[in-house]
Amino acid sequence: MSNELIIPGPRSVSMWAFITLLGQYYNRVTESLEDYSAANYAKYNITMTEQGASGDYVGTFPTALTGVGIYQIIYKRSLTGTPVEGTDVRQGTAKIDWNGVSVTVPNNLSGALVTRSQAKTWLKINSSSEDDIIDQIVVQSSEVIKKYCNQKFVSATYTEYYDGPGRGQLFLRNYPIISVTSLHEDVDRVYGSEDAFDVSADVLVDKTSGILKLWNGESTFGFGKASIKAVYVAGYATIPYDVQNAALIVIAYSYKRHYQDQKIGIASETIGNRTTTFDITAIPKQARLILDRYKKIASVENGYDL
Repeated sequence: MSNELIIPGPRSVSMWAFITLLGQYYNRVTESLEDYSAANYAKYNITMTEQGASGDYVGTFPTALTGVGIYQIIYKRSLTGTPVEGTDVRQGTAKIDWNGVSVTVPNNLSGALVTRSQAKTWLKINSSSEDDIIDQIVVQSSEVIKKYCNQKFVSATYTEYYDGPGRGQLFLRNYPIISVTSLHEDVDRVYGSEDAFDVSADVLVDKTSGILKLWNGESTFGFGKASIKAVYVAGYATIPYDVQNAALIVIAYSYKRHYQDQKIGIASETIGNRTTTFDITAIPKQARLILDRYKKIASVENGYDL
């Protein structure tokens, strides 16, 4: 089936798929995307059915979603047999490419810092026989770099909630900021239109450092648990070329040392009278010199992904 979703899981449980795009959730009752609402949580689940006694669960991507693009699928396991917010257990996530008719795995290694084509050119590989391992190395190397720098690099839309800091500045977790879609403050956590800031008039956006500053008609944020909701786009629309270069260095190192030579964790090697010492860190020094300029300190705010 061209619009099939599948995930492995424990035997004989209730499994759901939640479909999201740019921070919005698919409501199977209205057959449309909407901003997340706790009241509608039980309308977001797509039932996944176990295939015999295999532990493999299959569901159907809704054809009512006509918008093409890369969708995020959140798989959850129910503990009660019905969807319950805060109780369902997350089993995993996946990104799929929906073209309006069928589902495929994104062929651009979504979230990776370089493409398969770039990696193969760098490694001087012309055949397709190693494409699967190249994809794996590209993704793994990208994740190593993201963790080292404490940032995701690839532009994405974030919906985050923060405790009210009691001052006129809010430090977002992800930057550089591309744009701020909306900003709300509501101690009741409804986040209605009456609680929204006029971002263009009352908020100064420091895009480089990820800081939102209140000004003009506003002075300070109040206090409150998860009282602030920020929706914004952050990252790089195009990955900086020096970061791409660092990624290719890491990929080449992993491909040569770990995949081809299988010399994992070997610090030195002696052949005859000659001893060779190796860099056994995940990121070679040449790449670290580039990436150190992009290392990000953790946000001082207490943020949540609800």
